[in-house]
Amino acid sequence: MLMRKNSAVILLLIFIFGILGKAIASDIEKGNQLYEQGKYNEALPLIKKGAVSGDAEAQFNLGRMYSKGHGIKQNLEQAMYWYKKSADQGHLKATYNLAYMYLQGKGVKENPEKAYKLYLESAEKGLPAAQFNLALMYFKGKGVKKDNQKAFEWFYKAALQGDKEAQFNVALSYTEGNGIKQGYAKALYWYKKAAEQGYAKAMFALGLVYRQGEGVPANRDEAIRWYKKAAAQGYAPAMANLGSLYYPEDAGDLESWDEAYKWYSMAIDHGDRKNAPLGLGLIHLFGSGRYPVDNAKAYSLFTLAAENGRADGWYWLGVMEEYGFGRLQDEERAMELYKKAANAGVEPAINRLEHGHQDWSLHLFKAIRPLFATPYY
Repeated sequence: MLMRKNSAVILLLIFIFGILGKAIASDIEKGNQLYEQGKYNEALPLIKKGAVSGDAEAQFNLGRMYSKGHGIKQNLEQAMYWYKKSADQGHLKATYNLAYMYLQGKGVKENPEKAYKLYLESAEKGLPAAQFNLALMYFKGKGVKKDNQKAFEWFYKAALQGDKEAQFNVALSYTEGNGIKQGYAKALYWYKKAAEQGYAKAMFALGLVYRQGEGVPANRDEAIRWYKKAAAQGYAPAMANLGSLYYPEDAGDLESWDEAYKWYSMAIDHGDRKNAPLGLGLIHLFGSGRYPVDNAKAYSLFTLAAENGRADGWYWLGVMEEYGFGRLQDEERAMELYKKAANAGVEPAINRLEHGHQDWSLHLFKAIRPLFATPYY
């Protein structure tokens, strides 16, 4: 009789715990769903319950909440704690996030070597984001010895799984022959794969490919088409290159001047402080198309370009100083500016310093034409 009673109690307990287990599992699933919906305050108590009970997905999401301050005060140490709990159960994304924390020194002392091991762990199990970041570590030589071939191999694995950034980097590797034999046709294939996913850098790269004729016949219209696709996503370098493509051979082509001006202006509005200011400065310097000479604006734009890495900006500032455009002629100041440009390899500046004063029209013609034959990168 006693054995029967004990058996009945055990069965009752199993039944109760089964119901409780299902309820907890249901709460965990609901919490995870609420988190993905951005309903952080509602999700938090359910996710905490799931994390404490040992659910790897809930632990991962609790780590994310602490990491990003979603529904709770940001606490990177707690984020690390819960990512570790989840990663110890084999959760790939938790392992990946843990690697990122070690790489960036967030909530823990920076440790690239530890980050490398964790990225490798999740990359070998097939996580494309981990494969991509592992490739970057090999490419940069951070946390592991630099190895371009291994970088390419991991980029390629992630690319095969549809990672658009990896596809772009595979294409770039083929373009440059970096870690793999150079192959323009293969580069074109992977640029298009990434571009089809809306990756602006790949669209921009296709513009370069068609403009320069790398593995395909040069095609200005195709270059413009791809640049415009990248520009539609707000990608400033594509806007700057459109400006240079529309820069006309015929000084009387007003519509082309308008297009060049429009795209240079848009590029500046979208954050280009280097390439577009140079092009727009030249339009204002010469009074091109419908745009009158504005020496003050040209000087300001050349200065902006030069200070942000366009060494030929120093050259054009030198031209303005030497010939007194909108200012008193100052040959001494001009020579200083030419030297800055020459030290960075700007050919017209080197020629000016080596050969002295030249005929004004020849001086300008030699300097300006190459600018618009070469795209910005």
